[in-house]
Amino acid sequence: MNNVAIDVHNTQIVLEQPVSSLQAASKTRDLDSKPWTPNRKNIQLGASTLFNIVSDQNTLASAASAEVRARIYWRRPR
Repeated sequence: MNNVAIDVHNTQIVLEQPVSSLQAASKTRDLDSKPWTPNRKNIQLGASTLFNIVSDQNTLASAASAEVRARIYWRRPR
């Protein structure tokens, strides 16, 4: 009986983990994209450096990539 309960619990974790990962990746991407909006104004005004622009773009691209990986893992059959 205990083994069945443990198996059910472990299966539940396996099924819920991809959803949690996707939610976390989406939230991270959302938070990483927020600084990008004010920086667009700085870019247009010439007040931002090339390093800051590339760094922000790299951070946003990494977050978007992590979200895509989480989405693929979520949709992958188990």
